[in-house]
Amino acid sequence: MKANKSTMTLALLLAVAAAGCVGRVRQPEVRLAGVSVGGFGLRGATLLAELDIINPNDFDIETDSIAYEMEASEPGSSATFTRVTQATYTQRIKVDDNGHSKVEIPIEFNYTGLSGALRGIMDKGTFNYRVRGNVYVREPLKRTIPFSKSGNMSLAGAR
Repeated sequence: MKANKSTMTLALLLAVAAAGCVGRVRQPEVRLAGVSVGGFGLRGATLLAELDIINPNDFDIETDSIAYEMEASEPGSSATFTRVTQATYTQRIKVDDNGHSKVEIPIEFNYTGLSGALRGIMDKGTFNYRVRGNVYVREPLKRTIPFSKSGNMSLAGAR
């Protein structure tokens, strides 16, 4: 009985200590700093999304992947978006303790995916876009960090 009580006390102390350590882990932050035009082709284009991954912790983190989707609004309706493309960027990114890392993610798409937004490009030379996704952190604790940005894309670049 005495050994059982000691074991329970030790387990309780370990649980309290572990809970104290978990409280010190802060959520990394992801900012979508901007989107720019990477290039145009006959069938599609490439946009470059610049992500800033910020690690506020006293230990390094590493991403497993970054999943994203890009949507374009239908002309005349800023609330209705159609998916243009979605993909996963699988290159691992290490972010040092209390540091940040800028990452440029290529977003490739076919013009056929723009569907209704293509009319806006032909009429005004612009379309509204929305890029959103998740950064999957793998080390040392698995976390999912969402990001999102909306704006207006013209043939000259994003605003």
